[in-house]
This record gives sequence, C-alpha cells and structure tokens, in this order.
Amino acid sequence: MKQQILTFTSVLFLCFIGYMDVAADEFNEGNLHFDIISEAEATVSVSFRYSALNPYEGECRIPQTATYRNKTYKIVAIDDFAFKGYIGLRILVIPEGVIRIGKGAFWGCCNLTDLTIPSTVEEIGSCAFRECSRLSAISLPDKTIKIGEETFYNCSRLEKISLGNVQHIGQNAFYGCKKLKELTVSPNNSVYTVQNGVLFSGNGKKLLAYPQAKSGAYQVPEGVETIARGAFAESALTRVSIPAGVIYIGLKAFYGCEQLTTVVLTERTRVGYKSFSNCPNLKRLTIAE
Repeated sequence: MKQQILTFTSVLFLCFIGYMDVAADEFNEGNLHFDIISEAEATVSVSFRYSALNPYEGECRIPQTATYRNKTYKIVAIDDFAFKGYIGLRILVIPEGVIRIGKGAFWGCCNLTDLTIPSTVEEIGSCAFRECSRLSAISLPDKTIKIGEETFYNCSRLEKISLGNVQHIGQNAFYGCKKLKELTVSPNNSVYTVQNGVLFSGNGKKLLAYPQAKSGAYQVPEGVETIARGAFAESALTRVSIPAGVIYIGLKAFYGCEQLTTVVLTERTRVGYKSFSNCPNLKRLTIAE
C-alpha cells in the first residue's frame, strides 16, 4: 500500500514538473511579455503586458533582445493581437530582427502616428494595423513578401503606401483608407505594378486597387482584362471609361462611389454583383460598341 502511495505521489510530482516546464516557456520583462519560440535558436515573440498601474504611454521601442535566467533571446515576432486596442501608443519602433508581425497585432491603436517597420520583416498578418486611424504613411521593406486581409483596413488618414517587393496582398488590405492618394511598388516587383498610383497585377491584365482619394475621371488602360473585387470601392472617382478588352468587373468593384456620375463600357463586359451599388449620382451608363 505504501508503495502504491509513493508511486502515485511520484506521478503527481512528474506532472507538476511538466507543468513547470510549460510555464518556463514564457516570461515577462517590464511591460512586455515573451513566449519562447525556440530554445535551441534562442528566439522569442513579444506582446504587451497591460497594467492599469503601469500603462505604456506614448512611445514603445521594442528591444532586439530579452534576457531570462541569464540567457539572451532574439525577438523575431510580434504576437497575434499583441498590442490590440492599446490607445496610448503613439510612437512604435519595431527592431531589426523581427520577421513576422502577427494578425491584429496593433488593431485599434488609434493614436499611433509614427511607425518604424524594420528591413527584416517578411510577413504582416491580417488586420495588423486595422483602424490605426492616425497613420499617414507606410513604407514596407523589400523583404516583406506578404500582407494579410484588411491589414490597413480603415486607416482613414493614410495617404501613401509603399509596398516594396510584396508578393501577396490580402483581400481589402486598404479598404476604408479614404485619404489614400497613391500606391507604389519596387521597380523590381514581378507580381505587382503601379501606373499613376493605381495597383495592377505584374502583367497589367488585372486592375487591383484604385486609391480612394484619387478623384476625377479615369480611363482604364488598354490591356486590362479584369477589374478586381472592390477595386474602386468608395473612391472619389467621378467618371470611368472601360475599354472593350475588359471581360469582367468584379463584385462591388465600384460600390459606394458617391461622386461617380458616368460609366462607359462595352456590351461584352460582364458586370459582377453590386458592382455599381450605392452610387447615388450615377446618371449615365453608356454601352459602347
């Protein structure tokens, strides 16, 4: 009987040790919380540890390294939802060495005005900077190859986005950027190209995004075959001419273009669901031969 009790106690002890090992996979340093990604490579991800008694006000400079139990770890990722809703954040410096910014990482940081993204960042998750409504400009480094869905959704003061060499842009990445006037990409980008601030596929056959603050008349270039879903949505466009080569206009492509008065297209162009919905001033739709 004593042997059985000792055995049971030993099992409980081992379970407790296992729990201690799990707990040792994370640690805190000041206002920041770290999760160990790899002990062998000494890498961690970071998030904000909110405290009502010690809130992070104004400027946040994430360090390149963190020390725990006399071991130094490299910070290589920002956790999902790491700083979500932190309205006190105004200046953010992400250090060299960070490779990934997680989904929703800075969602709702509505007072963030100054953002530094390091050259090492390769991926920015969905909604990472959603509703960061005071950002005015974004410049992505050439190593950034992917931005997720709604990454800059409702960044209402964003005027210019430099996309560098990005290879994948998620759906609605710039939706709600009502002051966006210009998109740019690296001249070496093979997946995307820009003409007069408008984003196209690399071969120019698909029109992907028209900056919402770009006003006046617009002639879709020859060679375009498809206008993407939501490409012109809620833009300041007043008139658009669509050439015969355009085969299809995507879902809600011109949705909410309140200043749009005139559309010229041909009968061969298929028009997607709600492509011209919520365009209250659209008075003239011309079907050319």
